[in-house]
Amino acid sequence: MKRMNGPLFAAIAMVLALASARAADGEWQFKLTPYAWAMGLDGDIGAAGKTVPVDVKFTDALKDLKLAGMVAAEANNGTWGIVADAAYLKLSSDSSTPVGNVGVEVEEWIIQGALTYRIVKSEKTTLDIGAGARSMELNTDISTGLGTATTTQSWVDPLLYARVRQQFGERCFGVVAGDIGGFGVSSDLTWQLTAAAGYSFTKSVSMLIGYRYLDYDYDKDGFVFKVASSGIALGLQFDL
Repeated sequence: MKRMNGPLFAAIAMVLALASARAADGEWQFKLTPYAWAMGLDGDIGAAGKTVPVDVKFTDALKDLKLAGMVAAEANNGTWGIVADAAYLKLSSDSSTPVGNVGVEVEEWIIQGALTYRIVKSEKTTLDIGAGARSMELNTDISTGLGTATTTQSWVDPLLYARVRQQFGERCFGVVAGDIGGFGVSSDLTWQLTAAAGYSFTKSVSMLIGYRYLDYDYDKDGFVFKVASSGIALGLQFDL
């Protein structure tokens, strides 16, 4: 994988800032959630004049997955908050298409963060809205009967963000989060939606299971990434 770029360093700094904010003010709450995302890919990837379809079902993700690591972090003082998410994965897939056998290897860093403001705050329901950015660093190898094209691209998209959390009883809860962005700054459009159900084992440890969908429409400088990534996500959340 190539050297980490500026947006990745910025995301790491954001996560560290969460801990600093909590230490500076005892009212801040901090959450850390390592998770796994069985991500499938569906769409078109192109480089150097070659565009090929990609279809990796999330049910085949474990077979096609080479390496992955994912974590989300959050700090909130009841009104203002910061959310951050970092995901790395490497997938490879071979498929038959009308143009012959196609091999695609994709290596991704997806880093995002947002500053949030809580507009609904009740005993069982919270609603946060905010704005931030998502960074994508993408290495692709596309192999066809005509040869192999290798490229590395990175870009940053502005985002509008929203999340609702609903408590159901003492231990069960649900979370729905989404964002939309790009707006032609880098991607023409990118959007994401995650829905998850959670169960609290203790006051500080919870499990979440849900479904995550992330869509990109990016086409610049001869590189095409019009791909939807989706699949089941499973995480363990720690309230620190």
